[in-house]
Amino acid sequence: MYYCDNYMVAVALCVVTMFCWGSWGNTQKLAGKTWRYELFYWDYVVGILLFSIVMGLTMGSCGDKTAWGFVANLKSSFGINWLWPFLSGVIFNASNILLVAAISVAGMSVAFPVGVGLALVGGTILNYAVKRQGSLAMIVLGLGLITVSILCNALAFKVKQNASGGAANTSGTKKGLILAALAGFMMMWFSPLVNRVVDLTFTNDAPQSGMLTPYTGFFFFAVGIFVSTFIFNTIAMRKPVQGEPIYDGAKRYFGGSFPIHLVGVLGGFIWGAGTLLSFVSAGKAGPAISYALGQGATLVSALWGILVWKEFAGAPKKSAVLNFVMFILFMAGLAALVVAGETKSEKTEKECVKIIFDTDMITDFDDVGALSCLHALADAGECEILATISCTRGNASVGAVEIINKYYGRENIPVGCAKEIGVVGAFPGAKKKLIHLRL
Repeated sequence: MYYCDNYMVAVALCVVTMFCWGSWGNTQKLAGKTWRYELFYWDYVVGILLFSIVMGLTMGSCGDKTAWGFVANLKSSFGINWLWPFLSGVIFNASNILLVAAISVAGMSVAFPVGVGLALVGGTILNYAVKRQGSLAMIVLGLGLITVSILCNALAFKVKQNASGGAANTSGTKKGLILAALAGFMMMWFSPLVNRVVDLTFTNDAPQSGMLTPYTGFFFFAVGIFVSTFIFNTIAMRKPVQGEPIYDGAKRYFGGSFPIHLVGVLGGFIWGAGTLLSFVSAGKAGPAISYALGQGATLVSALWGILVWKEFAGAPKKSAVLNFVMFILFMAGLAALVVAGETKSEKTEKECVKIIFDTDMITDFDDVGALSCLHALADAGECEILATISCTRGNASVGAVEIINKYYGRENIPVGCAKEIGVVGAFPGAKKKLIHLRL
């Protein structure tokens, strides 16, 4: 399995993510004005699913560590952890369709800053909670600069719209704001839900028990998008917020030319590439930083509109000034995020301590708290738990340690006890669970 073990390479992959997320929308423009977005969306989703399978069987299966391979991880991770990325795909799909609806109702300048801005801030905070990696102060600074840059782009669009005589629609704006806020609130959850069950260490011989590789997580995420599209996109076709309802969707879809379908699949490949790289780079850059850098895609899409599609042609000079300020603030925000991750990642590598935990856990609860704190430190990358040892007479202590380790997703950590002492009063089958240490 390919994974990233260098911070600056991880940052470069995050930048690629940003360009992929900000560029896939061009394929919808290439599909033509007569090809409705709802029809394009089917091919787009198929492209994401196909890309996840191809990458899982190639980049996700290469290397010497066979336990990290795509197929091997599908087998070893079977269980409840499959549900989280699948649910993430469903939530993302719903939020994506809601955001498109909000843009149709209220316009880009209203819907995009609210929806994407909320997703950017909320998603970064949630990802930071999954793994506290990176300087929090610099992350907040970077988020603030990027959020203001998004607002500048929105204002530039609004100035252009007003200059061209666009009429204000109060009811449409209110409805669009509600849809955009709902879309942003839902979108902020998709990355943290995947990252919470992905093993981001990449250095062990095998993923932690039940945990997924980035490629497996992305596959189930893509499956969630694909399955939910049959519900969400069907509703979008029957009850569109803009345009006539599509009741003959199957006929119109299969009536499309092969190049049009291919363009939609290409859009899915481009977006899928960005998403997978975001998950792959999260181990080294940190989930919060990889997600925040990727969400800079909003400004990339704006640059496409300005430089290639000439969407601001003939706009007032004020729009050009606002777009220039947008670009400066955006670059400053990216720089802050890069510095945030680089500073902390080096510090984390130096401070990570390898620990063997010895406990007399039996009747008091202080040892339970101590072991829980140790797992929390391991989650934060401050230490690595090599083994746990119980020195008490009753082996209920061993069982309690195993239960705590399993709760924190580290059930493969060896649990030892004193030979001929720790097994006194053992319950049936307990000896099979113990690794005896000769003292």
